[in-house]
Amino acid sequence: MKKILIKLISITSIMLIGLISCDNPTNKGFVYSPPTYPIKIEITGSLSGETITANVSEAAWGDTVTLTANLNTDRKVRVSIPGKRATPQLITDDDGSSFFSMPAGNTVVTAEFIDISEFAIGDDGPAGGLIFHVDTTDPLNVVYYEAAPVNWEGDSIWDDPNPETVTRHKDPLIPWGGYGITCNNTTGTAIGTGKANTASLITHSHGSTQNEPEHTAALMVHYADGTGDSTTRRIIGDNNYADWFLPSLEELILMRENLYDYNPSLGEFDGTSYWSSSEYNDNDASRVAFYNTETDSTYQKYQKRPVRPARSFTTN
Repeated sequence: MKKILIKLISITSIMLIGLISCDNPTNKGFVYSPPTYPIKIEITGSLSGETITANVSEAAWGDTVTLTANLNTDRKVRVSIPGKRATPQLITDDDGSSFFSMPAGNTVVTAEFIDISEFAIGDDGPAGGLIFHVDTTDPLNVVYYEAAPVNWEGDSIWDDPNPETVTRHKDPLIPWGGYGITCNNTTGTAIGTGKANTASLITHSHGSTQNEPEHTAALMVHYADGTGDSTTRRIIGDNNYADWFLPSLEELILMRENLYDYNPSLGEFDGTSYWSSSEYNDNDASRVAFYNTETDSTYQKYQKRPVRPARSFTTN
């Protein structure tokens, strides 16, 4: 009896499989439909007439959802999707759109309407780089920090009598400069000190026996901002802004945390240690490792490390 029962079950299983098979032309009731999840849009900061809508009210996991915004003049909307740890999408056209791949679950999209002049971490900056810090200490005078774009040094070859001293990476390798020379405690580590640090480096780091002044990190950035000799000037970003500097230790840490450590990583940095503009002593300067969370290491000033300039600005 047991054997016969097994055979009957097997035959029944085959018949059932045939009935529910998608290839069976007689199958009309067993087509699989994936579950769908509702989409809600939470709006902040919108002005009269400004809207944002999705093309569907619910969607299945992996479906493409399109968002369309109606914006007033000189306005934009920043869209963030939960579960998608990526740069918030920006819609800037008067009747612009954006899209995302639906997560598996109920989804709340946040849409923040703001003036076109406002920026957030990860946004494209006005000089072609990426915003890595927003200082809101003074709400009436918000300060934005922008990292230079990858290949900021341009396509020209560094004007160097010894070209082997500069290696082509995503960011150029260059000594900090001024080995054995002190900046007389004129450099700081805090946010907001990078610009003054860079000026101090240019003033004090001359005369080293290890490298010529034109080979220093600060001078490389100095030439890049358009204030140096035109034969060695670098081009940074889209508009050749003339206010770039070598970031301080804490500014560089924020650059790593808010751009490089983001998922997906932003800024196309080399996964190595970058020079800051913060001096440690006569022979050493502070650097930030981009491959781990180390923040207080130093290198000898004559060693070659990558540099990535920064700039700060307000929109007032």
